[in-house]
Amino acid sequence: AAIGGNAGSGGRRYTLNAMANLYSDPHVGEFNKAIEYYRELLKNDLAIGAKGAVATALFNIASAYEEKGDYEAALRDFRRAMMIDRALGDREAIVEEERAIGRVLTAQGKAEEALPLIDRAAAYYAEAGNADALARTRIARATALRGLGRLDDAMRAIELAHEHYRESDNPRYLAFVYTERAEILAARGDWPAAYFQAQALREIESRLEKRTNQERT
Repeated sequence: AAIGGNAGSGGRRYTLNAMANLYSDPHVGEFNKAIEYYRELLKNDLAIGAKGAVATALFNIASAYEEKGDYEAALRDFRRAMMIDRALGDREAIVEEERAIGRVLTAQGKAEEALPLIDRAAAYYAEAGNADALARTRIARATALRGLGRLDDAMRAIELAHEHYRESDNPRYLAFVYTERAEILAARGDWPAAYFQAQALREIESRLEKRTNQERT
């Protein structure tokens, strides 16, 4: 399960999903509105018995809760989505859900519990040759490793993610990279380098803000 939408499934559904995705963007931050639209999609999917779509809707709702900072609600719906995908045998969706659960557990201060889930996802994406998903997972891994005090390992993970997103020029994920880099450097006590990363983050955030304003319009 992952954020998505298909115009072929109906214009109304496509529009609801697109609006929900925009509202759930951290730079828009209207998470309650996003959840409202995702729940409308969930209701429709339940009515027609589309189990895969139900799992996707639950995943998206959980992601919005995560961005909102409601980690218990996020875990509940990520796990509900994973139960459905396990029944469907959708291995790729299960891995994505495990990575998301690991990310939320890390945010709750449970990095030791989170790391095996994140490592399993990283191994899957490496084997599948999914470079973008692997880079996303490396960001989550860096955060978990930092939570465990393994700062050198955390920096290695974030540098690998940075290499990928620098080459693809993805400002959204570069923002995550610079944020995590700054946190690792601050944990090391390297305040000048952390400040430099914060400056790079501000530049990326400015680019993202301009793009989000265009999308909102």
